[in-house]
Amino acid sequence: MTYKANPPTMTIGPEALEAAHAALCYAVEQAQRIAESSGMTKRIAVTLIDGLLDLRKSMSKWPPDPVFNRHLIGATGRLNKAVAIMGKADSDEEKLAPILQATERALNLLNSMTHVSRRQRPVRSFLPVFEVNLTRDSETNFFTGFTGDIDSGGLFIATYNTLPIESPILVKLRLSPKHRLTTKAKVSWVREYSEEATETDVSPGIGVIFDTLTPKDRQAINRYIGKKAPLFYEAV
Repeated sequence: MTYKANPPTMTIGPEALEAAHAALCYAVEQAQRIAESSGMTKRIAVTLIDGLLDLRKSMSKWPPDPVFNRHLIGATGRLNKAVAIMGKADSDEEKLAPILQATERALNLLNSMTHVSRRQRPVRSFLPVFEVNLTRDSETNFFTGFTGDIDSGGLFIATYNTLPIESPILVKLRLSPKHRLTTKAKVSWVREYSEEATETDVSPGIGVIFDTLTPKDRQAINRYIGKKAPLFYEAV
Protein backbone atom coordinates (compact mmCIF):
# COMPACT_ATOMS: atom_id res chain seq x y z
CA MET A 1 0.00 0.00 0.00
CA THR A 2 1.25 3.48 -0.80
CA TYR A 3 -1.33 5.41 1.23
CA LYS A 4 0.03 6.44 4.60
CA ALA A 5 -1.61 8.29 7.45
CA ASN A 6 -1.12 8.53 11.17
CA PRO A 7 -4.36 9.31 12.99
CA PRO A 8 -4.02 7.67 16.43
CA THR A 9 -7.72 8.07 17.18
CA MET A 10 -10.85 9.18 15.43
CA THR A 11 -11.31 12.93 15.27
CA ILE A 12 -14.59 14.80 15.43
CA GLY A 13 -15.15 18.21 13.85
CA PRO A 14 -13.32 20.23 11.18
CA GLU A 15 -10.17 18.12 11.59
CA ALA A 16 -12.11 15.03 10.56
CA LEU A 17 -13.42 16.79 7.47
CA GLU A 18 -9.91 17.89 6.51
CA ALA A 19 -8.51 14.40 7.01
CA ALA A 20 -11.37 12.89 5.00
CA HIS A 21 -10.77 15.45 2.25
CA ALA A 22 -7.05 14.59 2.11
CA ALA A 23 -7.77 10.86 1.90
CA LEU A 24 -10.43 11.36 -0.76
CA CYS A 25 -8.16 13.62 -2.85
CA TYR A 26 -5.59 10.83 -2.84
CA ALA A 27 -8.22 8.26 -3.86
CA VAL A 28 -9.39 10.48 -6.73
CA GLU A 29 -5.83 11.08 -7.91
CA GLN A 30 -5.08 7.36 -7.98
CA ALA A 31 -8.43 6.51 -9.59
CA GLN A 32 -7.87 9.00 -12.39
CA ARG A 33 -4.55 7.34 -13.22
CA ILE A 34 -6.25 4.04 -14.04
CA ALA A 35 -9.64 5.40 -15.14
CA GLU A 36 -9.17 4.46 -18.79
CA SER A 37 -8.14 0.84 -18.12
CA SER A 38 -11.77 -0.33 -18.00
CA GLY A 39 -15.33 0.91 -17.88
CA MET A 40 -15.55 -0.05 -14.21
CA THR A 41 -12.45 1.92 -13.17
CA LYS A 42 -13.79 4.96 -15.01
CA ARG A 43 -17.08 4.60 -13.16
CA ILE A 44 -15.19 4.41 -9.85
CA ALA A 45 -13.23 7.59 -10.67
CA VAL A 46 -16.39 9.51 -11.60
CA THR A 47 -18.19 8.38 -8.42
CA LEU A 48 -15.25 9.41 -6.23
CA ILE A 49 -15.05 12.83 -7.93
CA ASP A 50 -18.77 13.37 -7.29
CA GLY A 51 -18.20 12.43 -3.65
CA LEU A 52 -15.28 14.87 -3.42
CA LEU A 53 -17.44 17.69 -4.79
CA ASP A 54 -20.16 16.96 -2.21
CA LEU A 55 -17.56 16.88 0.55
CA ARG A 56 -16.16 20.26 -0.48
CA LYS A 57 -19.67 21.72 -0.45
CA SER A 58 -20.19 20.44 3.11
CA MET A 59 -16.81 21.87 4.20
CA SER A 60 -17.94 25.31 3.04
CA LYS A 61 -20.92 25.08 5.42
CA TRP A 62 -19.11 24.60 8.74
CA PRO A 63 -20.44 24.87 11.44
CA PRO A 64 -23.11 22.29 10.56
CA ASP A 65 -26.51 23.31 9.27
CA PRO A 66 -29.14 21.47 7.19
CA VAL A 67 -27.19 22.20 3.99
CA PHE A 68 -24.02 20.76 5.53
CA ASN A 69 -26.01 17.67 6.52
CA ARG A 70 -27.37 17.18 3.00
CA HIS A 71 -23.96 17.41 1.33
CA LEU A 72 -22.30 15.18 3.94
CA ILE A 73 -24.93 12.49 3.38
CA GLY A 74 -24.44 12.88 -0.36
CA ALA A 75 -20.67 12.43 -0.06
CA THR A 76 -21.05 9.40 2.20
CA GLY A 77 -23.52 7.80 -0.18
CA ARG A 78 -21.20 8.25 -3.16
CA LEU A 79 -18.23 6.80 -1.26
CA ASN A 80 -20.31 3.80 -0.23
CA LYS A 81 -21.26 3.35 -3.88
CA ALA A 82 -17.59 3.53 -4.95
CA VAL A 83 -16.61 0.93 -2.35
CA ALA A 84 -19.39 -1.37 -3.58
CA ILE A 85 -18.19 -1.03 -7.18
CA MET A 86 -14.61 -1.77 -6.15
CA GLY A 87 -15.81 -4.86 -4.32
CA LYS A 88 -17.01 -6.27 -7.65
CA ALA A 89 -13.84 -5.45 -9.60
CA ASP A 90 -11.90 -8.65 -8.95
CA SER A 91 -9.75 -8.28 -12.08
CA ASP A 92 -8.45 -4.85 -10.98
CA GLU A 93 -8.03 -5.78 -7.31
CA GLU A 94 -4.31 -4.93 -7.06
CA LYS A 95 -4.68 -1.55 -8.79
CA LEU A 96 -7.68 -0.65 -6.67
CA ALA A 97 -6.21 -1.64 -3.29
CA PRO A 98 -4.73 1.79 -2.38
CA ILE A 99 -7.83 3.54 -3.73
CA LEU A 100 -10.11 1.33 -1.64
CA GLN A 101 -8.04 1.92 1.50
CA ALA A 102 -8.07 5.70 1.05
CA THR A 103 -11.81 5.71 0.29
CA GLU A 104 -12.53 3.64 3.40
CA ARG A 105 -10.40 6.03 5.45
CA ALA A 106 -12.45 9.00 4.19
CA LEU A 107 -15.72 7.12 4.68
CA ASN A 108 -14.92 6.15 8.27
CA LEU A 109 -14.04 9.75 9.12
CA LEU A 110 -17.25 11.07 7.59
CA ASN A 111 -19.26 8.48 9.50
CA SER A 112 -17.61 9.74 12.68
CA MET A 113 -19.21 13.16 12.30
CA THR A 114 -21.68 13.43 15.15
CA HIS A 115 -22.33 17.16 14.81
CA VAL A 116 -24.79 16.66 11.97
CA SER A 117 -28.28 17.90 12.74
CA ARG A 118 -31.41 18.41 10.74
CA ARG A 119 -33.59 21.47 11.55
CA GLN A 120 -31.94 21.75 14.98
CA ARG A 121 -33.13 18.33 16.07
CA PRO A 122 -31.07 16.48 18.71
CA VAL A 123 -27.66 15.38 17.43
CA ARG A 124 -27.67 11.91 15.93
CA SER A 125 -24.70 9.64 16.56
CA PHE A 126 -23.30 7.39 13.83
CA LEU A 127 -21.38 4.18 14.30
CA PRO A 128 -18.09 4.19 12.40
CA VAL A 129 -18.55 1.90 9.39
CA PHE A 130 -15.77 -0.38 8.18
CA GLU A 131 -16.26 -1.79 4.68
CA VAL A 132 -14.15 -4.95 4.47
CA ASN A 133 -13.39 -6.81 1.25
CA LEU A 134 -11.42 -9.95 2.10
CA THR A 135 -8.88 -11.16 -0.45
CA ARG A 136 -6.17 -13.80 -0.53
CA ASP A 137 -3.39 -11.22 -0.03
CA SER A 138 -5.29 -8.90 2.28
CA GLU A 139 -3.71 -8.02 5.63
CA THR A 140 -7.23 -7.87 6.99
CA ASN A 141 -8.00 -11.35 8.26
CA PHE A 142 -9.91 -13.28 10.88
CA PHE A 143 -8.20 -14.13 14.14
CA THR A 144 -8.92 -17.04 16.44
CA GLY A 145 -7.94 -18.27 19.87
CA PHE A 146 -7.00 -21.78 20.92
CA THR A 147 -10.17 -23.37 19.54
CA GLY A 148 -9.24 -22.31 16.01
CA ASP A 149 -12.73 -21.10 15.03
CA ILE A 150 -14.54 -17.79 14.93
CA ASP A 151 -16.29 -18.38 18.28
CA SER A 152 -12.96 -17.72 20.03
CA GLY A 153 -11.90 -14.82 17.82
CA GLY A 154 -13.02 -12.07 15.52
CA LEU A 155 -11.72 -9.95 12.68
CA PHE A 156 -8.49 -7.96 12.40
CA ILE A 157 -9.08 -4.91 10.19
CA ALA A 158 -5.89 -3.43 8.76
CA THR A 159 -6.42 0.32 8.98
CA TYR A 160 -4.65 3.51 10.01
CA ASN A 161 -7.95 4.70 11.45
CA THR A 162 -7.62 2.95 14.80
CA LEU A 163 -10.21 3.37 17.53
CA PRO A 164 -10.10 3.02 21.32
CA ILE A 165 -10.78 -0.40 22.86
CA GLU A 166 -14.50 -1.01 23.53
CA SER A 167 -15.53 1.32 20.67
CA PRO A 168 -18.66 0.05 18.88
CA ILE A 169 -18.50 -0.13 15.08
CA LEU A 170 -20.48 -1.49 12.16
CA VAL A 171 -18.74 -4.03 9.93
CA LYS A 172 -19.83 -4.59 6.33
CA LEU A 173 -17.96 -7.71 5.28
CA ARG A 174 -17.63 -9.28 1.84
CA LEU A 175 -16.60 -12.91 2.29
CA SER A 176 -17.14 -13.83 -1.34
CA PRO A 177 -19.04 -12.51 -4.36
CA LYS A 178 -22.11 -14.36 -3.08
CA HIS A 179 -21.80 -13.86 0.66
CA ARG A 180 -21.90 -10.49 2.42
CA LEU A 181 -22.81 -9.70 5.99
CA THR A 182 -23.37 -6.59 8.07
CA THR A 183 -23.06 -6.75 11.84
CA LYS A 184 -22.19 -4.65 14.84
CA ALA A 185 -18.86 -5.31 16.53
CA LYS A 186 -16.67 -3.97 19.33
CA VAL A 187 -12.96 -3.13 19.29
CA SER A 188 -11.15 -5.72 21.42
CA TRP A 189 -7.51 -4.81 20.77
CA VAL A 190 -5.47 -2.30 18.81
CA ARG A 191 -2.24 -2.50 16.84
CA GLU A 192 -1.04 1.10 16.72
CA TYR A 193 0.64 2.85 13.79
CA SER A 194 4.37 3.49 14.29
CA GLU A 195 6.45 6.20 12.64
CA GLU A 196 9.36 3.75 12.67
CA ALA A 197 7.44 1.01 10.87
CA THR A 198 8.88 -0.32 7.61
CA GLU A 199 7.11 -1.90 4.66
CA THR A 200 7.98 -5.33 6.06
CA ASP A 201 6.22 -4.66 9.35
CA VAL A 202 2.68 -5.73 10.02
CA SER A 203 -0.01 -3.16 9.37
CA PRO A 204 -1.69 -1.17 12.12
CA GLY A 205 -5.32 -1.92 12.73
CA ILE A 206 -8.02 -3.06 15.13
CA GLY A 207 -9.16 -6.47 16.30
CA VAL A 208 -12.94 -6.58 16.64
CA ILE A 209 -15.34 -9.06 18.19
CA PHE A 210 -18.69 -9.54 16.46
CA ASP A 211 -21.79 -8.84 18.53
CA THR A 212 -23.92 -11.40 16.73
CA LEU A 213 -23.47 -13.84 13.86
CA THR A 214 -26.12 -15.98 12.26
CA PRO A 215 -25.38 -19.72 12.00
CA LYS A 216 -25.02 -19.24 8.23
CA ASP A 217 -22.50 -16.43 8.68
CA ARG A 218 -20.55 -18.43 11.26
CA GLN A 219 -20.35 -21.41 8.92
CA ALA A 220 -19.20 -19.20 6.03
CA ILE A 221 -16.49 -17.61 8.16
CA ASN A 222 -15.23 -20.97 9.41
CA ARG A 223 -15.10 -22.22 5.81
CA TYR A 224 -13.02 -19.16 4.93
CA ILE A 225 -10.71 -19.85 7.88
CA GLY A 226 -10.27 -23.38 6.55
CA LYS A 227 -8.93 -21.98 3.27
CA LYS A 228 -6.82 -19.11 4.63
CA ALA A 229 -5.04 -19.52 7.94
CA PRO A 230 -6.31 -16.99 10.50
CA LEU A 231 -4.18 -14.86 12.79
CA PHE A 232 -3.78 -16.08 16.36
CA TYR A 233 -4.87 -13.80 19.14
CA GLU A 234 -6.45 -14.87 22.39
CA ALA A 235 -9.03 -12.13 22.91
CA VAL A 236 -10.16 -11.39 26.44
